[in-house]
Amino acid sequence: MAQNTSVTTTPKVASAPPQNSFRPQSISISKPKVIENVSSTNIVREPIPVLNLNNSFDDNEFFSAWEKFQNTLSDEKRIGFSNLNIPTRKEGAEFIVLVNNVMQENEAKKLLSEAVQFLRAQLNNSAIVISTKIAEETEKQRTLSPEQRYMEMVAKNPQLEELRKLLSLEID
Repeated sequence: MAQNTSVTTTPKVASAPPQNSFRPQSISISKPKVIENVSSTNIVREPIPVLNLNNSFDDNEFFSAWEKFQNTLSDEKRIGFSNLNIPTRKEGAEFIVLVNNVMQENEAKKLLSEAVQFLRAQLNNSAIVISTKIAEETEKQRTLSPEQRYMEMVAKNPQLEELRKLLSLEID
């Protein structure tokens, strides 16, 4: 008779995780603790000053504040700001800056948002608005050749011709 030599194994039973006595802290919904009453006699109540942000100003005050703002800018921003045309008053506290093209208009809008905030604070007027407008080219500007443009520049500044001769430059 043949003996059964197979080994029988007992199945392993998974044990439950050990029970910890650690429990998360509970949250209470009871009445909050009352902190000592602070006497209101120690609080100083001053009236809030009324700010008059609609002061009138003349063009000289505006341009003086405009120059102050330009002096507060970094060198890089100052160059872009100085390339802008001087604003002209449209009506009241509205001003327009003429620009030559769309790229200059985009750069101007970045600088003018800072300028408006500065001018409003300096002139105590919250109604100040500066907008941009692309200047229309006139027919005269379109029809001038390089030589004609140079001649107009020489008419305005005769030393330009002397400089051209000194540097041996040609007009293209």
